Amino acid sequence: MILICEPQCIGFEHAEVNGALVGVYRIAFPDDPILFVGERTHVEQVSLFLRDREVSGVDFKGIEVAPRNCSNPKRFLLERLVYRRLFELAEGNNADRILFCSVTSPGLYWLKFMLRRHAAIHAIAVLHGILESIFHWADLIRYQLVFWFRFPLLFGNMPQLRYLVFGEFIKKNLTSKFPSMREHLRTLDLPYDFRPERDHTPAFESAIRFGALGVGSRTKGTDAFFRCAAQIGAIRKEASAEFVLVGPLMDDKLSDPPTNVTIPARFKPLPRETYNFLAESIDYAVFFHRKDHYRFSTSAALFDAFSFGKPIIALRSPVFEHYFDMMGDIGYLCADFEEMCLKIEGLLNHFDSTAYAVQRQNILTGRERLSWKYLSNQMTEIWDS
Repeated sequence: MILICEPQCIGFEHAEVNGALVGVYRIAFPDDPILFVGERTHVEQVSLFLRDREVSGVDFKGIEVAPRNCSNPKRFLLERLVYRRLFELAEGNNADRILFCSVTSPGLYWLKFMLRRHAAIHAIAVLHGILESIFHWADLIRYQLVFWFRFPLLFGNMPQLRYLVFGEFIKKNLTSKFPSMREHLRTLDLPYDFRPERDHTPAFESAIRFGALGVGSRTKGTDAFFRCAAQIGAIRKEASAEFVLVGPLMDDKLSDPPTNVTIPARFKPLPRETYNFLAESIDYAVFFHRKDHYRFSTSAALFDAFSFGKPIIALRSPVFEHYFDMMGDIGYLCADFEEMCLKIEGLLNHFDSTAYAVQRQNILTGRERLSWKYLSNQMTEIWDS
C-alpha cells in the first residue's frame, strides 16, 4: 500500500496536479491500494477530479494542516503534528511507501526525522517552486536562516528518501550546482490531464490573437507582454492583432495596461469556464518570462497551452527548450524581447497556415509522451530504482 499525501495545500491549490499524480501511480501500480491524505477541502477536490476521470481504488482521508500563510517557526511546530499523523496512518495501514505531493522547509526536517524512526518506509517528496529559493541569498533572512530550504534539502539525506522534480532540465540545473544531489533526484514530466483534441483555425484574415496564460504579474513577464502589445499597436493602427491576458491581473504596478490588451479580471480569481473560453480563443500562447524564471520549476501555463493545442512563442529558457526538443517544431523560441516582438509582427505580416497546422499537430502528437500511460512507466522506474 502507498500513502499519497499533500501536507500543505488547501482547497483547489494543486488539486489537479495531485489528482493527475495519483492517476499516474494508479496505472503504474494497478494492484497497489492507495490512501490519499490531505486537508479536507483539498481531499474533496482531488476526489472529485479522480471520480470524474473514473480512477478507482483510491481511499481518502482528511486531516488538519498548517495555515498556508503561517511563519516558518510556527509551521515547524504545527507540521510536527502533521508528519506524525501521516506516519501513524502509514503504519496503521501497513503502507511501506509515502509519496509527498509537496514539501515545505520545516516539513522536510520532520520528514527526515520520521523516516529515521520508520526504517521500513520509503518516501518520495515532490519539489515545486521552493527550489528557486535555494539560490537566493536574500532568502536567508526571509526564511529565518535555519528554514532556508537549502539546509534541509542538502543535509541529512538517506537511501529511504528520494526527491521528484517535474522535468529532466530541473535535475540538470540542480545537479550542476550541487553534484551530490544526483543520486537523490528522480524526474517525471508534470502530470496533467489534457483536453480532448479540437480543431482550431485562426481567423487570420481579420486578427491573430496572442494570449499570455496564467496570472498577470511582473514576475510572469506581464509587463513585457504589455510593452510588446503597445509597440505592435503603435505600428499597426488597424486591428490585425489582439492581445489577451488569459488570467487575472494581480500586480498593482501594472494598473495601466495598453488599450489593445483584453484584461478579463483584476485582483480576483478568473472562473475556470472563462479561462477555458479565452484559452480556446487564442491562436498563439506567448511567454515573456525572464530566462531564469523556470530554472527549477516547470510551467503549468505551458501545459495549458499544450492542452489547448496552441503553438508557443517564448523567450528561450531550459523549460521551453526541453519541450521543443521533445516535440519538435511547436512554435518559436526567441533570444530576447526584441526578437519576440519582431516574430509577432512577422506573423501579422505573413501568416503561414501550413506551418501553423504542423506546429499544432506536433503538440497534439507530442502530448502522447506526456500522457498518464507514458508517465506511468517512468513512475514504475522511479520506485524500483
